[in-house]
Amino acid sequence: AGAARVFSRMEAAGAAPSDADCSLLLHLCGITTPPDVALAARVWEAARAAGTPLHEPSWSGMIRLMCAHGDVARAQALLTDMLQGSCADRVRLR
Repeated sequence: AGAARVFSRMEAAGAAPSDADCSLLLHLCGITTPPDVALAARVWEAARAAGTPLHEPSWSGMIRLMCAHGDVARAQALLTDMLQGSCADRVRLR
């Protein structure tokens, strides 16, 4: 509920989420029971639409959330995007 309230205030103010905002909000979406996938998607899309440069913690947070939700296809698509973007040098595949 707190993450939704914060993000709603950001939206009302016309503020795009920074990378740090995105990472924190995604983390909060992931630790709720059940995970708040709808809010995470809104946060993610707002950051991407604003052109916010997202770093590894934000990408990883969204990928983990999609995996926890059982949306493996979306998680794989995000990982592919991540590997083709600015985080490629920070990812180690085993």
